[in-house]
This record gives sequence, C-alpha cells and structure tokens, in this order.
Amino acid sequence: MKQDGGVIMKNEDFSVRTDVGFAKYTVDLEYHDLPYICLQSITMGSNSVDFVTAKPKNHGIETMAIELAGSHANANADPFHGWFSYRQSVPDSCSTIPKNKTSTGDTYMPLEEVKTENQVGVLAIAETENLAIPLDSLVDVQAQISKVIKELSLTEVSTSGDASFDDKVLVFILKEGYITARIFVEEKYIAFDLMLWDDLDRIDTIMKSLMTGVGGQPADASSFRLVTSGMSGLESCRKNALDQITTESHDFVCSNVQFKALAADDKQTAMAVVLQQLVASHAPAASKENMEKKVIGVLCGNKSNTCASLADMQQMVSLEAEVVPIYACESFDNMMACEEEVKETVKAATLRHKKLDILVLDVTFPYAMAQVFEKLFRDKVFHSRIMEEFQLVVTPVPHGENWRTVFLDRFRTDLVLFDPAHRANLRITNADTGNNYTFVDWCLFSSGDEDFFKHLSSAVAAIEAQTGMKTEVDEVANGIINTIAEFQPPKIFKDSDYDRTRAVSQWTSQTPVGHQTIFQMALQPPKTGLEIGEEVLAMDEPGPWDMVYVLATVVDILEDEELEEDYLLRYQGGPGGNDYGIHPFSRDQIRKFSEVDEEMSASLEVGDLVLYEYEDRLYTNGVISQKEEGHKYSIYLLN
Repeated sequence: MKQDGGVIMKNEDFSVRTDVGFAKYTVDLEYHDLPYICLQSITMGSNSVDFVTAKPKNHGIETMAIELAGSHANANADPFHGWFSYRQSVPDSCSTIPKNKTSTGDTYMPLEEVKTENQVGVLAIAETENLAIPLDSLVDVQAQISKVIKELSLTEVSTSGDASFDDKVLVFILKEGYITARIFVEEKYIAFDLMLWDDLDRIDTIMKSLMTGVGGQPADASSFRLVTSGMSGLESCRKNALDQITTESHDFVCSNVQFKALAADDKQTAMAVVLQQLVASHAPAASKENMEKKVIGVLCGNKSNTCASLADMQQMVSLEAEVVPIYACESFDNMMACEEEVKETVKAATLRHKKLDILVLDVTFPYAMAQVFEKLFRDKVFHSRIMEEFQLVVTPVPHGENWRTVFLDRFRTDLVLFDPAHRANLRITNADTGNNYTFVDWCLFSSGDEDFFKHLSSAVAAIEAQTGMKTEVDEVANGIINTIAEFQPPKIFKDSDYDRTRAVSQWTSQTPVGHQTIFQMALQPPKTGLEIGEEVLAMDEPGPWDMVYVLATVVDILEDEELEEDYLLRYQGGPGGNDYGIHPFSRDQIRKFSEVDEEMSASLEVGDLVLYEYEDRLYTNGVISQKEEGHKYSIYLLN
C-alpha cells in the first residue's frame, strides 16, 4: 500500500472483524443485496487518507449496482454508502497528557522504539511477451538476467538451467529469494517467478528490471502476486509500517508541546459551539408519527452548580426544541430515594412535553447519577417510555472521566442493540503559536440515523470552521447488523446486462503454452506432551467457530498406538463444578496452558479472538469489540 494516497480493501468472512489494526484509518463496510452470499463484509484502510473528511474522487470505474460519489454525473451519490463503523488507530494530534515534568511544564512522552515486523514474503508471477532479444542461447539469457540481478544489488548464490525440455528453465537462487525463468523461444516469451523472503518494497522495481532486461515492455506484461510467510529462520529487515507512522506522527505533533488549559471564556465558547453543532447535525429527523418539537433533556449537576450545557441548548437557534433540565440529587447517601426522585422527575418531563429525543450530559453531571440512569434504563420498558425510538445522547469527556464513554456505549450494547446504533468518539485540539496545547474529548450516541456518517462529517467541518480547532474522529462503533424483513432488491441484473466484450476478447486471444501448480506448505510443530496431574482445557463440544471447553486434569497417559485417544482426563463442568467423570481424549482435543498464553492475555486488542467463561464452560467464539478501563472488555459472538 502506498504511503501517499494508498488504499487497501480486505474481504472478511464475518461481519465481526478479525483484523482492524492494519492501517491508520479503517472503515468497516457492509454491502447487502449480493447474490448467493447476501452480505459482503469489507474493511477499507489507508495510512494517509482520512475517509471521514477526504473528498471522494471518481476513478472512472464502471458500476451498475452502486452510484459512486465524486463525479458531476453522480452529484447526489452517497460517499458513505455501505459504511458501518470507523476507527483511527494513529491520532493526528498529541493525544495523551504526558507524564514528563520539566521546569517549563509538561512535555510529551516519547514512544518506544519501532518494532520489527513479522517476516512476510511475496511471490510475483509475470508473463513477459514479445521479447526483443533472441532466446535461443540459454547461456546468453542467463548472463542477461544475472546482469540485472547484479545491477539491483541482489546476491546471487547459485544458478541452474535445464534445456532438455521444450521450454528452457533457469533458476537463480538469491540470498533475498529466488527467480525462475521459463523460456519459450518460438513464442518470444518468458514466464518469471520472483520470490522474495522479506523485502516487499522492491518487488515492483525488480520485476520491471527483469522484464526490460530481456527486451520486454512492462506495458505488454501481466502479473499477479501471492503473499507467503517468508523463510523460516531468517530475521526480518522490515519495520512495522503502522508503528513507524505512529512514532513519526507522535514526534511531529508533540515535539516541544506544552500542555495548557484554554482560558475559561475561550473554553466555554468552544464547548458551546461543539455541543450545538453535534446536536444540530445529529438531531433525530422528524417522522410522520412524530412531527412535534424535539425535547432535549439536559443532565446537570445539582442546582447549586452552573449548568453551562443548559444555557447552550436554550440559546441554540438552529433547532426548534423544548429544553428540560434534569438536576442531580442533592445527596447520594440514599441511592434508592435518589432513583425514585429521578424517575419521577423524568416522568413529569415526558408528561409535560413528550418523550425525550436528545440527552445532553453537562460537565457537572456526576458519576453517581450515571449509575442511577444506567440502573433505571436497564428496565427496557422504562427506557422506551422515556426516550423516543430514534435518540441522541451527547457528552464531553473530561480527562479522567472515561466512564462517560462507557455510559453512552451502554445504549449501543444493552438498549438499542441493532444497526444503526452508532457511538462516536471525537477529539478536539487547539495549539497556538507558542506551542501551548489543549484538547477535549467528546462522545455521542445516535440511533436510527441511516445517514450518520454524512452528518458526522458535516459536524466535523462546521466545528473546525467556527472554532479553528482540529477535530478528529477516533472511533465509530455500531450495533448488531439487523435483518431486513421482506427485503426487495432495488435492482435486478442479468448476465446480459454486463459488457463482457473486453474480457471475452482477452480470453480468446490467449495461447496457453504451459501449466503451473503452486503449493504452499506450512510446518505444523508437534504439540507439547502432557503430564499426569496437569490442568488443561478439554473440548466438550466440537465446532469450527464455537467450540466449548471445560477445565480438566490429566489422570493417565495412553500409550497404545492402536487407540485414537492419547490421554485420560477427569473434567468438571456446569454450575458448581460438578464432576463428570473420566474420559479419553486425543491430543488435538486438548488445549495446554503456557507462558505464551499468559503473555498474550495480559493485553488484549480489539479484533482478538478469545476464550470467554460462562457457567464454568469456556467458549471460543468471542471477539474483542471494545477495551474498557480496569482490564474489562466488550465482546461480539461469532454465532
């Protein structure tokens, strides 16, 4: 992937992603209405293109089912068609309050050294036709290719050739990989295989030089690639690209930064603009059933505190709405009494107006009140009586109050559940000419908004225009992909609708001269033996994605080669750890605990496939969907 403007697309087998950290900006796409497979999941990534703010470009690709944005012909095309969720893994601003203390103030904490990437190889196969040099002499062709290898500063270890067949074959063993050239004299054609163990960045340069070195034109050639695992035992020279970008970005934006809070007036003005733009851009649209004014509930601290968000909402002219203050309890000594007080206050507001469309959390809104609302909203009947079906919740996230993000995410994971149910995290930063730097995080939840990303992009642009502060979208998480009942495809296509003229012409022009089969083999190391008395995990229920394990103890080792089983295990499962007796197991049905497992489990990342425990059984179909404070995680289930 090119570092300047490069984009990569990766198909996924499931809507739950298994690898999301491969680029700086990534977008999860979900395309419905596909023949046979119904739904196609794709992850799009780039290290240089921020898809939220980048202007779409039309590359002239012919499409039938999807209108592409970026051209005058499709001026109304949705640039966010198919978007499901978004994440930015490397911030463009200095994103963490540093721990370094100097005489002049706080400075940023340098990142650790960039780690070496795991070794990855690539096999490029190219067809070079209409060659200008004579191919009769195998010695001459070998000399020409060896010359190219030397000019490219590759290390040629040995060469072998075979002219006993109709096609002549040359094999060049290199320190960096190998080159195979299959030569067809009469056809003026060479088929190249170029395998590099590690140095992927040079693949295009080397292949182009090979083609021109034997008298070919790269424009007349065709090629494809296969990614391999490299060469066992060799160290990689490649640095992790994303780590490199992270370090360079962090050093660039954080160098000489002094963190300093905004002046009170400037901060309040900026906070008001951000809040008003987020609410105005994402306010639930009116429906035929709900044409009344919007009702905004502002969750404040107690009445003795100034609730700035209340004034900001009352002064907002871009949205016609009733604004209702909901104050915190004066005391939390009696939480049950506080719950009843809040419940009656909210009920009275809905009776006086209607259900709430929008909730705004003020900076004075305390954690204890969030606990009260979280408990009240666990009753989904109460939640549905208080909040409209399409709802918006917005909050600033001051430093040290990440519980606000967790609280909003409860709407996505526990209350609304199904797409569209977006929770977005934003970071708004400001730096002056003296390198004084400040930032504030925001979080919002929106349900029922089919155009969420369009509205988010508009809000980001408006905030930057009015405040001059850089606005980044850290992450957008979505709910569960919903079933579309009685779905009717908007367009139906036949084979005859597609112009296959060029494809058929290219196919019929081919003259096959050979056949090649490629095998890629991986070593499967033998599994470590087990000892009597060792605790292990025994497979209780098989399955490709949702295997179930229980804790077991090895009681005997079976050495009879005629038996399929290798060990006798005593395992326990079910509530209370009931003893289910002794059973035979093969080694493939047993998972051994190791130090590597402990190291890997110390820090889990979004997208990791994990075991999780439920009623004394361990399930394998969990995928980390969100990291929370205190080593807590949210997971999706693959089944």
